[in-house]
Amino acid sequence: MNRRDLFLITASGVLLVLSFAPFSFGFLSYVALVPLFWILKTGGSVHSFRAGYLTGLIWASGTLYWIAWPTPAGLLGVLLVLPAYCGVFSCAQSWFHRRWGRKSFWAAPFLWVGMEAISSLGQLAFPWNLLGNTQASYLYLIQYASVTGVFGVSFWVVLLNVLVFLGYEKRETLKTVAVYSLTGVLLVAVSYAYGLRMLSRPLKSSATLRVGLVQGNINAYKKWTPAFIDSNFVTYSRMTLECAKGKPEIIVWPETATPCYLRYRNFYLNWVKTIVDSVSIPLLTGSPDYEWITPDHANTYNAAFLFTPFSEDIGRYCKKQLVPFAEKVPFSEAFPQAYGWLNRIIPDVGDYSAGDSTTVFSFRSVRMQNIPFSVVICFESIFPKLVSRFVSRGAGFLVVITNDGWFGNTSGPYQHASIARLRAVENRRWVVRCANTGISEFVDPFGRVTQITRLNESAVLTETIQVNTERTFYTRHANGWLWMIFACNALILGSALFLPKTGKGKKRTS
Repeated sequence: MNRRDLFLITASGVLLVLSFAPFSFGFLSYVALVPLFWILKTGGSVHSFRAGYLTGLIWASGTLYWIAWPTPAGLLGVLLVLPAYCGVFSCAQSWFHRRWGRKSFWAAPFLWVGMEAISSLGQLAFPWNLLGNTQASYLYLIQYASVTGVFGVSFWVVLLNVLVFLGYEKRETLKTVAVYSLTGVLLVAVSYAYGLRMLSRPLKSSATLRVGLVQGNINAYKKWTPAFIDSNFVTYSRMTLECAKGKPEIIVWPETATPCYLRYRNFYLNWVKTIVDSVSIPLLTGSPDYEWITPDHANTYNAAFLFTPFSEDIGRYCKKQLVPFAEKVPFSEAFPQAYGWLNRIIPDVGDYSAGDSTTVFSFRSVRMQNIPFSVVICFESIFPKLVSRFVSRGAGFLVVITNDGWFGNTSGPYQHASIARLRAVENRRWVVRCANTGISEFVDPFGRVTQITRLNESAVLTETIQVNTERTFYTRHANGWLWMIFACNALILGSALFLPKTGKGKKRTS
């Protein structure tokens, strides 16, 4: 690596970091890949992989450093795995350039989105840094996510990078620069015009509903100490009574708001039931849970419970997508010794089990309407396909419960909150986000935040939302989009392998 390449790598990495919250300079993502492209134009496969990996390492370190607060093992895993996706993309793009020359960069959006799609699959999945997430605050430019999902937004961002790169490469030819510039302007203008039209369009709604959120602001580490459990319940009891004054039809507590195995602790279980009965309002709360699978083994879950006034029935959803190395050691079923080995080194590694059901809860509103909704727990909200599955099953609105207090005063809570806005747009559903220490928010089906809390404050919010019945193209065809992405990449790879080589670029391996 010479100084020029190190400078270009650093430039791309830093621009990518600045594109994400809390900086939220999303427009920088339109040129963030251009310096990296310049290396791929002349680099060999190994050199290009190294350049991409280092770019990804700077990017991941600058945006995901906060993972070290709750789990150093998780940060180590992220810094090892995530940059590899950028490295593989760079290696492949470099190879295509040697086959096809400068026109190979038209394949870059497909390759990039293909790597993003792969990063969202399996036990190592961690699609936090999707390029499309940089656009979460640009509401007029992301409304087409209801058709393409966030991967379509990532495609759009990479395509803008390609136009900038190819235009700059031919900067001596004014006509060529004008063509690429006008194409880029047209790309933005069409997206903006579509967003303008969608934001003025009413949604089909089957019902209105008043929802209350309770942000307890309980210290994420202190809440688990036995001496503090009673104090935790006292806080949520007091705040729930305050929330009930706004006459919500359902109240939401955050992830693990009850820091005990609630179903098996009768004293605290009755405490929650008493609260629910006293206000006559259904309550959704996060709680750890377990169940015996064999006489010698119990599965533990990160769960959500729905309590209904004057009823013994408790609805339950168990988190399906677990945080690698924090809640679950990947592939520990196949290699059970992996958990024991890693737990000896880092004692805070989790051993949760994944749930296996896509739950749609329901309750009766004050108008005696049956209201269907689903909850996603923390990390799950970054998975577009997973969230769309709940809506496909009939969820009329979405609840995100989380405990971002583990991340301290870092960029993590801001990034997490912004990602939820894309889930709202993709599925045209209200998103009710309740976080222990913040950021809690109400997000309408177009990604507009109607109410929001600050970080590290105790707060109660109440908002009237709509229960939507419309299912977007993305909701109905999320699987189809993934298959199309993989099919396009297979076609590109097949063309590169079997069509004649036309590239004229020189390979540089140093």
